[in-house]
Amino acid sequence: MVICLYGASSQDIHPDYFSGVEAFGRQMGLRGHALLFGGGDKGLMGAAARGVKGAEGRVIGVAPRFFNVDGVLYPHCDEFFYTDTMRQRKQILEDKADAFVAVPGGIGTFDELFCSRSSPSSSWGGTASPSLCSICGGILTRCWPCWKRPSPMVS
Repeated sequence: MVICLYGASSQDIHPDYFSGVEAFGRQMGLRGHALLFGGGDKGLMGAAARGVKGAEGRVIGVAPRFFNVDGVLYPHCDEFFYTDTMRQRKQILEDKADAFVAVPGGIGTFDELFCSRSSPSSSWGGTASPSLCSICGGILTRCWPCWKRPSPMVS
């Protein structure tokens, strides 16, 4: 299974998250799952990639060409797709994934997760793809009540 992971690209995040996400990546690799991610060498994206690679798993990166500068992209990907825009990156991540996982991150993490889940190929609009949000630090726990109750705009 190809699992797309959305998460922080920044190092400016609580250190406990790094070990947990790297362990998750290691378990993915040990179970024969491939990591599909935004290609970052730093933050939780890099931690997941190191975990998968440490278990001799397959790592697939996707990033715009303008990110291809020293130290930004994970250098040990088995396959890398370069795009011209962030939107193209999102589309490749959505198209190539069998499942989606979100770990702590910022607005970009939420943006990518919500876009992937609202695309025509998502479980809301078409083919079912499993999704998992890691509830860390209470961020998603505080948001969850608004996701659980029906929107007044939806009949």
